[in-house]
Amino acid sequence: MSVELKLVHFGRAFGRPDGSPFCVKPEAYLRLIDVPYDLVRGNPMKSPRKQLPVLLHGNKTIAGSQEIIEHLRAEFGNQVDAWLTQEQEVQGYHLVKSVEEYLYFLLLYQRWMLEENFQLVKRAFFDEMPFLARLLIPILARRGSKQRLWGQGVGRYTAEEVDARAYEAVKKLSQALGEKPFFMGDKPCWVDCSIYGFVTNLLIPDFPRGASLWAREFENLVAYETRFTELAFPELLQ
Repeated sequence: MSVELKLVHFGRAFGRPDGSPFCVKPEAYLRLIDVPYDLVRGNPMKSPRKQLPVLLHGNKTIAGSQEIIEHLRAEFGNQVDAWLTQEQEVQGYHLVKSVEEYLYFLLLYQRWMLEENFQLVKRAFFDEMPFLARLLIPILARRGSKQRLWGQGVGRYTAEEVDARAYEAVKKLSQALGEKPFFMGDKPCWVDCSIYGFVTNLLIPDFPRGASLWAREFENLVAYETRFTELAFPELLQ
């Protein structure tokens, strides 16, 4: 039986599956369960929550990275995660939340609030848009990011304070991985799909300020990123 899945995302950027860790997450899971899908570049303002990713499955529209994974689990079985114990599920949940709801904002600040980095973001995310959209949408997106950062609290720090907090968060992430091949053990699971999205974006060398300047000193995270890329996105290493 053919499967018709379309994953709406921002698009390949910086040699990564996507410039957004949240868009990397469901695509990585699709790769692990080996279900065919099509990729579609989308506009977040046209999505149900004004965010990407979105999964189109027949007449169903599923918005949100975790919601997509839960949908895939329900539709195709829990083949990737069935080995996890309840304790590991709980540990993984809290690890992912620390990354998605704290480290995310630190990286958001570095990408969108630091002018040198923002210029790279504009080119990577918006250059293929029509002229007027290419002018206006980055301004609106940056303004929205600034408001979110202020409301969350990270936007109230200096750039130096953000960098120090990001360094500490990545250090703790490295310690959580330790010498394991994957975050929960010898095999990858949904937890890795989330964290890989952040690690691979952390290791982008292009940005002149922030995590790009120091992230590669965490050698186990560098090896982890290569390991997961070889497993799920080998074409990106060619």
